[in-house]
Amino acid sequence: MSKLKLTYLVKKKFHLKKQKSYAETLVNQFIETQNKKPEEKRKSVEFYEAKVIKHITKIDDKIQKVSAEIETLNIDLIAKNHAEIEHLTKSNHADQKKKIEIFEDFQEFQKESDSILKISHLSMHFGGLKAVNDLSFDVKKGEIFGLIGPNGAGKTTVFNCITQFYKPTHGEVYFQDKENNIHSLSNYKVHDIIDFGIARTFQNVELVWELSVLDNLLVGGHSLYTSNFFTQLFHLPKLRREENAVKKRALEVITKLGLTNYQNAYPVGLPYGILKRIELARTLMTNPSLIILDEPAAGLNDTETNELAELIKVIQKEFNVTIFLVEHDMNLVMGICDRICAISFGQKICLGTPEEIQNDKRVQEAYLGGD
Repeated sequence: MSKLKLTYLVKKKFHLKKQKSYAETLVNQFIETQNKKPEEKRKSVEFYEAKVIKHITKIDDKIQKVSAEIETLNIDLIAKNHAEIEHLTKSNHADQKKKIEIFEDFQEFQKESDSILKISHLSMHFGGLKAVNDLSFDVKKGEIFGLIGPNGAGKTTVFNCITQFYKPTHGEVYFQDKENNIHSLSNYKVHDIIDFGIARTFQNVELVWELSVLDNLLVGGHSLYTSNFFTQLFHLPKLRREENAVKKRALEVITKLGLTNYQNAYPVGLPYGILKRIELARTLMTNPSLIILDEPAAGLNDTETNELAELIKVIQKEFNVTIFLVEHDMNLVMGICDRICAISFGQKICLGTPEEIQNDKRVQEAYLGGD
């Protein structure tokens, strides 16, 4: 029951934060509109601003109240976990020991303010097939982190477990949001993950071919809306203001990623490198803190791959995001990643810098085979 209530409160907090963001956008839009008018026709910016700020203050009060409830629940859950772990320490059973190790990983993650993602003893079994088997690693804030391994090593399965397309058989996936709150992603559904600030791309280009490039980005910003069903049904002023705000965000992203010449074009027939760039642009619509890229260089030629590498670096720095990627192009991985985790048959074989990975015999054997 406590976990269900915690999930509900976290979702409620996300909704309140969206309302606050919308109110702040309204103020900025009003000020911009008034500044464009002749001075004699301008309305009082101060009166409108004060009115909206009063509304924002009420939202902040609600957010603080919900945050306090979340903190209390988290303390209760941690206390219950402590009691359970004390009981489990008396057992020698392997599963019980694993639970203890997972809880210890959680405690360690709480102390590590520089980590954004923690994979703890993750396992994903499909019948008798162990696609991922007792995998653990962490991703630091602001880094470009690579996950490599031979075909069938379980890399995409790890991504699907993080984004909850798959519910792990065992283990936990912990994520630290922008407010340094830690969440167990296994407690949430796949459509909730975007609200935590996690966005991803897929191996295949997943664009809406019947829509323009700009509209594809607008689709990527759908989770930013706070308008309810009736507001959208009758296309009320609130919806139009939200649409303007999301469109403004889309145009900013298009400009920064060099897609201005393609914004009104349809994706069909565009170069493959441009399509990959559009996908990357769409991930930025929700202002994420973690972007997961599944084989972003697949199908690209050498020139396009080099351009992609530079683009990923630009996105990481300009948008202040953490990049977590799976890739088979070793030149790309070794050239842009700060740290790399190598896996084989779902198990970790090495974690370190690109140089350490290149010199590791276990990685060489996994890719080239042993003697």
